[in-house]
Amino acid sequence: MSYAKHESRLGSRRDGRAAVGGRGVASRRPPRHLLYEDRKRRVTQAMAAGDGDRPGNSGRQAAGSAVVFLSACGGAGLSTCLALCAKTLAGRGHACAIVDADRAAGGMDVLLGLESDPGLRLSELEAPLGRMDPGALEHELPKWEGMAVLSSDPWTGPAPQAWDLDAALRALEEGAELVLVDGADGRGLDELESLAGQPRLVLAEMTVLGLARTRALLARLGADPVVGGHADGRTLLVGLVPRGMRRPPPVDRAEAEGFLGRPLAAVFRPDGGLAASIMNGLGVDRIPRSYRKPLEGLADRIEEAAGLEPVGKGRA
Repeated sequence: MSYAKHESRLGSRRDGRAAVGGRGVASRRPPRHLLYEDRKRRVTQAMAAGDGDRPGNSGRQAAGSAVVFLSACGGAGLSTCLALCAKTLAGRGHACAIVDADRAAGGMDVLLGLESDPGLRLSELEAPLGRMDPGALEHELPKWEGMAVLSSDPWTGPAPQAWDLDAALRALEEGAELVLVDGADGRGLDELESLAGQPRLVLAEMTVLGLARTRALLARLGADPVVGGHADGRTLLVGLVPRGMRRPPPVDRAEAEGFLGRPLAAVFRPDGGLAASIMNGLGVDRIPRSYRKPLEGLADRIEEAAGLEPVGKGRA
């Protein structure tokens, strides 16, 4: 697909939102005030459900968890890895949501082929009360494979304040079993209280420079045993062989694990069909056959780290 066609698709979503009259509100969206949590209404609902002593519950199950995807190397395939993990976990029956917390670059909706779909994006977030209604927010977001997607769109408008994004994350964690968060290189995530203590998946590019950058990232996160951190079982490492490598990677799995001081949960090699699908604007339409086994093993590790009950292995 040509650049002009991509620009047309991006523009159609932007123009379609603007034409409805400000802040990109689509015609079939509910009134904007419904996004903001009404505490009195929630207390009333909780009492009616027999949970009067827990007004935050409102008859729902306990709030879900989140897993934060990080990489020290931009463009290494972090967002694609997140999408594949989300697809695998959803195939097992887990209720998942996707959040693009990369406020500087973003583009998760473009990668997934949702850029022309109506719905709320990160630049439109407003949570003046510090809370958002989980059901209303989920209704507002575009869907991919049945999962709500909150995508960053810095080319459309200014990034939201940290408390707006934090409110959205808390709402999605309450409404979904697992929220998969694209945290880019992790900078700025310390402002998001909802992600404190949540498990992390760090994508390491299998090159000398990529591993050096990954080790620096782990040290910044306090999770590098080589430089005095600790391996707590909630930081998973995944290796990715860079695109264009026709020979074996310059660093093999054993060398990478020795340098990083911990095992890799999985290693992925580039898949030409998947890359072509994304580059042509078709999104992640299928899981490559060679990825299915390592993704199932990685999904097991994510379930364990996030405290999820295994539901069942499905086919994506």
